[in-house]
Amino acid sequence: MRQNSYNFQIDTITPFRIVTLIITLMVSSILIIPKLDFESKTESNINEFQISFGIPNYSEFEIEQQATSILETAFSQLSGIEKIKSSSGNGYGTIAIKFSKGTDMEFKKFELTSMLRRIYKNLPPETTYPIINGGADNNEKEFPVLVYNIQAPLQTSELKKQAESIFRKTLAGVDGIKSITVSGSENKSLSIKYNIEKCRAWKIQPALLKTTLDAYLNSNYIGTVSSTAGEEFFVRIPSTVHTIGEIGQIQIPSNSNTTIHLSDIAQINLEEQNAKSFFRINGKNSLNISIYIQSSFNRFLLANEIKNTIRKSAPQLSNSFNLAISYDDTAHLSDDLQKNIKLLFWSCGIIIILILAFYKDFRTRLVLFSSIIANVLLSVLLTSIARIEVNSFTIIALGFSILLGVEHTIEMSKYCLREKKKWGYWAFSGALLALAIPLYLVSKLTVTRNINLSNFCFGIALVLSSSFIVSIVLVPNLYSLFSNNLSSNPAANNRIHKNKTLISKSYLNLYYRAIETIANKRKIVLTILILIFGLPLFMIPTKWEGDRWYHNVFTHTLGSEFYQKQIRPTADIWLGGILGLFEREIREKANYRNLDETRLYVRAELPFGNTVDQMNGILTQIEEYLSTEQGINRFTTRILSAQNGNIEISFQEGFDRNNFPHLIKSRLINRSLNWNGVKWNIYGVGKGFSNDDGGAIPNFQILLKGYDFNELEKQAIKLGDKLRKYRRIQNINTNELADYGQRQTWEYKLQMDNNKMALFGTNKHNVVQLIDEISKQTNTYQYVILNNQFYPVLLKENNASMFSNFNLLNDPLALKSNSLIRLKDFSQLELQLGPSTIYKEDRQYIRIVSFEYMGSGDIGNSILKLSIADANREMPTGFTATNNMEIWKNKEPQKQVLYILFGLISIYFVCGILFEDLTKPFVIIGMIPTSLIGVYLSFYFGNVTLDQSNQAAYVIVSIFAIRSAILILTDVSKSFRIRPKANQNLLLIKSVATHFPTFLFIFIVVSCGLLPFIFEGPNKISFFSLIEGILGGLIFCFLGTFVILPVYLWNTKQL
Repeated sequence: MRQNSYNFQIDTITPFRIVTLIITLMVSSILIIPKLDFESKTESNINEFQISFGIPNYSEFEIEQQATSILETAFSQLSGIEKIKSSSGNGYGTIAIKFSKGTDMEFKKFELTSMLRRIYKNLPPETTYPIINGGADNNEKEFPVLVYNIQAPLQTSELKKQAESIFRKTLAGVDGIKSITVSGSENKSLSIKYNIEKCRAWKIQPALLKTTLDAYLNSNYIGTVSSTAGEEFFVRIPSTVHTIGEIGQIQIPSNSNTTIHLSDIAQINLEEQNAKSFFRINGKNSLNISIYIQSSFNRFLLANEIKNTIRKSAPQLSNSFNLAISYDDTAHLSDDLQKNIKLLFWSCGIIIILILAFYKDFRTRLVLFSSIIANVLLSVLLTSIARIEVNSFTIIALGFSILLGVEHTIEMSKYCLREKKKWGYWAFSGALLALAIPLYLVSKLTVTRNINLSNFCFGIALVLSSSFIVSIVLVPNLYSLFSNNLSSNPAANNRIHKNKTLISKSYLNLYYRAIETIANKRKIVLTILILIFGLPLFMIPTKWEGDRWYHNVFTHTLGSEFYQKQIRPTADIWLGGILGLFEREIREKANYRNLDETRLYVRAELPFGNTVDQMNGILTQIEEYLSTEQGINRFTTRILSAQNGNIEISFQEGFDRNNFPHLIKSRLINRSLNWNGVKWNIYGVGKGFSNDDGGAIPNFQILLKGYDFNELEKQAIKLGDKLRKYRRIQNINTNELADYGQRQTWEYKLQMDNNKMALFGTNKHNVVQLIDEISKQTNTYQYVILNNQFYPVLLKENNASMFSNFNLLNDPLALKSNSLIRLKDFSQLELQLGPSTIYKEDRQYIRIVSFEYMGSGDIGNSILKLSIADANREMPTGFTATNNMEIWKNKEPQKQVLYILFGLISIYFVCGILFEDLTKPFVIIGMIPTSLIGVYLSFYFGNVTLDQSNQAAYVIVSIFAIRSAILILTDVSKSFRIRPKANQNLLLIKSVATHFPTFLFIFIVVSCGLLPFIFEGPNKISFFSLIEGILGGLIFCFLGTFVILPVYLWNTKQL
C-alpha cells in the first residue's frame, strides 16, 4: 500500500505538469508587471517619527526648557528607541525618534499619541498641539507626481477658479488621485490705503481708523430679549455695508467741525492680495496645478494615465490657455526605462542571432529561447515579491538575467545531453549558494551612496535564484518533454561533441604540454601574477599611534623614517602592481557622478525684515538676463518666502555638455556681486557638471557633546579662539547648524538709545507705533461681505510698499506733540545672525564648530585631529569632541571591507562543503583577483571616470569567475573519482578542454550582448564604465579559467 502511494506521488510529477507550472508562473509575472514599484526615491526613515510643535514669541531657550525637555523625558521611556534627536528654535521645536528595525510603528504611534494627550496640559498654554509625522505614513509621498503650469490672459484669481474647476472635472474619473492643489494665485482683498500726510493735517491717528472701521464692519450685540416661553435670545445689529462706496462714506471722528469721510483720506478698492510666494517659468507669471496620488498605486503607470487624460481634454480649453508640464516625478525614470528597454531588445536580438548561428537543432533552440523568457519573467516575479525598487540598477540586473539564462541553459543542456544531470545539479546548487550568500551580504550595505549597489546586489541574487530554478527545473523537463528517451540515440545526441573531440585531439596534446611547462614553474608564475595584481603596501599608513608592542614594531619598521623616505616611494610603484596603478591614477579621480539632466541652480537668501517683493525684484533682474541667452531651454523661478528664492535653469540639447553651462554660471556669479546684503549660492548638477569639483575650500567640523548647555557653549568659544591662532583658518563658526536642511538666518536689529529717546520726548512704545503706521502691513485684521463674497480687509499707508531701511532711519516721524523725529538721531540698524537653534542627541546637547582651511586638506585634517585631542584632554568630564565628518565618511570603507570578508568566508565554506575539500576553495577564491586584473586594466587604459557602477562591475566579473571555476572543478572532481588510477593531469586537461567550446560561446554571447550598452558612450551613467569593466574582466576570466586554473590544479608529483 505504501509502495503504491509512493509510486502515485512520483507519477504525478511529470515533465508536462512541471512545464505547465512554470508557464503559469510566467503568466503571473506578466500580470504583475504593472504592480512593480517604479520609484526614483528611496524611503530611509520608515522607522522614525518626527514630532513638531510651535510656541509663538518664545525663544529657543524657553522652548527647550519648557517644552522640548519635557517631551524628550517622556518619550525616552518608550521601548525600542535607537536614537532620539531634538532641535529647539525661535518659536518652534522638533523631536525625531528612531526605532530599531522590526518595531511595530503603528503601536508606537498609538503610544506617542497617548503620551501627548497626557503631557500637553503641562506645556505652555500658547503651545500648538504637537503633530506626528513619519512611520508608516512615509509610504505616502510628500511630493506631487505631476505639476502642470497654466498661463492665460486673465487675472490669476479668475484663472485659478477656472483651472481648478476644469482639472477636477477632467480627473474625476481617474482612480488613485489623492488630492489636487492650485498655487500661484492670491485671492482678492479690500485694500484701504490712507495718506499719512492728510491724516496729520486733519490730526487723525491711524489707530482711530481701525477703531472706526471695526465699529462699522462688525456686527454689534446690544443685549438679549426673552420670549413668552422663557427662551432668551441675543440681539445683533448686522453690518449695513454692502458696497465700496458705502465704506468710503464712513465718517471719521475729528476735533474739527468738518465732516471727514474715509474716502477723503484713503483710497478704497478691491485688489489681489500681495503674493506670499512666486512661481514662474521663463519669467512669466503662471498658475500651478499639483497632483498627488495615493501610495498604493503605481506612480509610473498612474502618471501616464493622468497625462493621457489631460492630453485628451486639452482641446476643450480656450486657445488662449497655455498648458505645460512643469514637473514630472516619473520623467527621468521613464526616459531611462525607454532607453534601457531599447538596449535590452538590441542585446536580445544579438543573442538570438548567435544562437541561431551556432545551434542547428530546433529542440535546442526552443529550449534556449524558452529559458531566456522564463528567466526574465521569473526574475520580475521575484523582484515584485521582494519589493525592490525598479531603477537603472534593477534594470541592469534584469538585463543580466538574460545573459545568465543563456549561460546556465547552455551548461545544463550540455549536462542533459551527456546524461550528467546529477553532477549538474550539484554544480549549479553550489554555484548558487556560493554567490547568493555574499551578494545578500553586500546588499545589506546601507550607506547612502551604496543604496543603488545594495539593490543591484540583491537583484542579482534574485536573478541567480531565478536562473537556478530555470536551469534545474525547466530545462531538463523541456528536454524530457520533447524526447521521451534522450539516450535512445547516443550517437545522434553526441555527434557534435564527438566531432569536436576528434577535431580537438590535434590541439589537446599542445594544450597539455603548454600547461605542463607553465605548471613546472608554478611558483614563478604565481609570483609574477601576484606582482601584476599588486601588493597593497601603499595602503599602509605613515603613522600608527599607540603604546602597544606592535605599535613600536611598526614605528621601527614600516613606519620608520628610512622606509618612508628611501624605500616606500619605490616599493609602492614596483610592488603596487595594477592595483596600485588603479588607486593612484583612477581611484583618486573617481566621484559619484550625477549624469542626470544638466541644471544650474541660483539660490538667494535675504535677512529677516525684507519682503517677498524685494526678493522678487532681485530674481526678476536675473530672469531678464537669462531671457537674452540662447541655449537655455527653461528657467523656473520659485520664491517661497522673503528670505528664500531660487531659479532652476535647464539647457537645450547640445548646449548641456559643452562649456556653456560653466559660462552662464560664471556670468551669474559676476552679476551676483552687484547686490549687497544678499547671500548667493550658485551651483550646477548633472552631465555638464559631473566632473566639476567646484573648487571648494576644505571644510572641517568638530562635534561637541555635553549635558550642560552653558558649559558646552563656553567650550565651543574656547575651541574657536584656539583655531584663530592658525593664520590659514578662516570662517570659524562656533554654532554651526547641525541639520543640513536648515539655513543660517539673518535679521535686522534696531538698537535704540534710551537716554537720547528721552531727550526727544518719546519711548520705544511710541516709536514702534509710529513705525507700524507707515510700514507695510501684511496681516488681515478684519473681514467684510461685498456682493455676497467674503473679502479680507487690509489697512496700510499709501506708500508703505516703498518703505525701506533708508526710510526707516531718515523719514521724519510725527509725535503727538507735533514735533518731528528721525530714528537715525538715536538708533542704529545692524545686520545680525538670527536666533540660533539648540540641538540635542540622546538628551545630550550638541554644538558644532566649523572652519575652513586655506591650503592642503591633509594639513587641515592634521589640525583637526590635534584640536580634537586637545579639546578632549581639556574639557570637563562628560564632554566629548569628535570629527563630525567621520559619521558618514570613514564608516563606508570599513563596512565594505567587512562585507567583502564575510563574502569570501561564505564562498570558502560553501565550496568546501561542495567539494569536501578545504584546499580547493582557495583555488576558486584565487580566480577573483585574476579576473579583476582585467577590470583594472580596462578602467586604466580606457581612461574611464569611475562612478558608483564600478562596484557592480566587480560583482559581476567575480560571479563569472567563481561560476566557471565551480563548474570545471565539479567535472574534474567527478573524473578523478571515476578513474582514480588514471593520469590526473591528463584528466584535468580533458575536463577543462571539454568546457572550452561552451565557455567560448558563452564569452562571445555575453560580450556581444553587452555591446549595445557600451555604444551609449561614457556619458551614460552606470553603463559605460560598468560594461567596459565587465568586458575586460571577462577576458582575464577566460584566460584565468583555461590557463591559471589548470596551473593551480596541476599535480607536479605525478609522472
